[in-house]
Amino acid sequence: MDAPVRAICDGCRHLQPAAGAHRPATRICIAYPRGIPPDIQEGRADHRRPYPGDHGLRFDPRTPRDAEYAERLFGPVGGS
Repeated sequence: MDAPVRAICDGCRHLQPAAGAHRPATRICIAYPRGIPPDIQEGRADHRRPYPGDHGLRFDPRTPRDAEYAERLFGPVGGS
């Protein structure tokens, strides 16, 4: 069985901690203040590229390791 895909959101500078311990699973993103689209959260969309409603903000890796993970999932940014 394949391991679940971890969203690249986890390694993005735009992901903010949820306010309050009562909502620990809440993911708050500057690009999507009303909620990250499921395709991005579930690793089906490459948010290094434009995605509807992102206000021009894209995945911005926190570390080189986060950038490498995104590349393993989706290939090089300039790739097709």
